[in-house]
Amino acid sequence: MITTARPLYVEALRVGDTERATAVALGLLSDGMPAESVLTGLLGWGQQEVGHQWQRALWGVDDEHRATAVAGAVLTRVVEVATSTSSGPVGGSSARVYIACVEGERHEFPARLAEAVLRLRGAEVTVVPLSVPSGGLVEFFAADAVPGRTFAVGLSCAMPSSLVGAWRTTGVLRAAGIPVVCGGRGFGRDGRWAHAVGADMWAPDLSAGADMLLAAATSRAHQAPARHRSPRLIAEIVAAAGDVDGLVDIAMDRVMVQWPDLAQDTARAEAVRRDLVTTLRTVMSAALVHDPALVLGYTEWFADYLRQRSLSLTHMSVVFQALMEALPHDLVQLRDFAEVGVEASAHPS
Repeated sequence: MITTARPLYVEALRVGDTERATAVALGLLSDGMPAESVLTGLLGWGQQEVGHQWQRALWGVDDEHRATAVAGAVLTRVVEVATSTSSGPVGGSSARVYIACVEGERHEFPARLAEAVLRLRGAEVTVVPLSVPSGGLVEFFAADAVPGRTFAVGLSCAMPSSLVGAWRTTGVLRAAGIPVVCGGRGFGRDGRWAHAVGADMWAPDLSAGADMLLAAATSRAHQAPARHRSPRLIAEIVAAAGDVDGLVDIAMDRVMVQWPDLAQDTARAEAVRRDLVTTLRTVMSAALVHDPALVLGYTEWFADYLRQRSLSLTHMSVVFQALMEALPHDLVQLRDFAEVGVEASAHPS
């Protein structure tokens, strides 16, 4: 049933046909598929497919944004229909839950999906606006939550380059004694980086995440032990995170020396700058969790991105080398992980 529906749904996303995409999703509901399965198996799968289409250069950024807007409308409609036709929420939970994206994250749709799954289970759930910084989360909860009532927070992270932001967000929540459940591909396929940035629990999928959040929200969940990091590493991460623009400016100057024609190509120059920002944040994340596999995975992704667009792999090598030259010599551990990228980009697989 869902195997047949998936290509129809993605095609509707591609052309921006909200009515057709909604009909596909509601058709599964009317055929007896549970609403949660429609959300996870169709809409969640669909967003992954949107990302794959962009990665393969089959869809552009505008296509991706249009598809996500359509998916958001379908999500709203599925929840409306499911709640209006059911006798009550599955499980009938009265838990209080918040869903937030980690600092720096801009992919909000996974958080909305998590919200919908929890709502269908009867939870009282709020998605924290992206505009609320990590430092403002506790104040946000204090203004919104019911005094004396326990709650839990789910954190969404789509990209490993956002792990430093995840670390800062979990740090704020842990300091306030708030249980944290992390989910999303940004924490690694097996969640290997979730506990490294301070999560109490990691959920492999939306359904498991809902189970964990509902349990944590109704009990005083025990916090996982904090991971010790050297003060030197923390100082390096904080220094780099506080000067991303400055470091990228220096790296961009190095790139311009090699590619002076960028001065006449604003669009290409902006693309290079975005690549430098993402690469720097990836290096910072790898140093934070002390895992060179994060950088190596990024170089594989970067190389595939370039190949799909028939672009030279030299682009990746230049980006890493420029970043390496921009990093101050006292950022020793960050430079070690940048060097992993320099070497991998010189001999891409």
